[in-house]
Amino acid sequence: MFQKTKGWLAIVKLVFLFVLTFLFDVILAYLIEKKIFLFNAVLGDKFTPTDAVQSVNFWGIIFAGFIVYVIWGLVFDFVMKEYENVDKIKSFIRGKQAEIKNAIQKKTDLNTQMEEVRKDITTINGVISELQSKIDGFIFPVKEYLLYHYQYVEGWYQSINAELKFPQNHLDQLHQECEIIAEKHLQVLNLNGMDYQNLVFTKN
Repeated sequence: MFQKTKGWLAIVKLVFLFVLTFLFDVILAYLIEKKIFLFNAVLGDKFTPTDAVQSVNFWGIIFAGFIVYVIWGLVFDFVMKEYENVDKIKSFIRGKQAEIKNAIQKKTDLNTQMEEVRKDITTINGVISELQSKIDGFIFPVKEYLLYHYQYVEGWYQSINAELKFPQNHLDQLHQECEIIAEKHLQVLNLNGMDYQNLVFTKN
């Protein structure tokens, strides 16, 4: 675990860990060797550190225990590295799952927007069709137009009679001219003898 960080401080920590492990193993080996010595000792014998240093069992216990510690440390380091790799894989999978979830949500949002756009297009096409039908099929109110026409002609007659101080034969001539112009106007519009209420003009 100390090898993850680079620099002299990590090396010092690693050396300190090995030294501490070795000292703990020395103390443990000393205590075991002392118990063995006292079990086999005769009355009056004393166990000293020199006896421990000179004992083969003492060094055997130290190195055996130290090697076991190192092996367990390597196993732990291997397990932790594998766990980190598995955790990285899990993190990668979680990230991809989140991306897939976001993509699905984005797809759903886009589908919703597309549906709304389709509805708007349908509505606009309906309005266009309605307007086009109004353009292609203009409804002309014949009866209403003829009523306005005759009212306008009547207004001519009244204006001539009220405003002009001409002899009667001259006024009658003006009335006839007004009548001719009114009839010509109806002929141009093909409204002579028209008895329809409305007339639909279609686009050819």
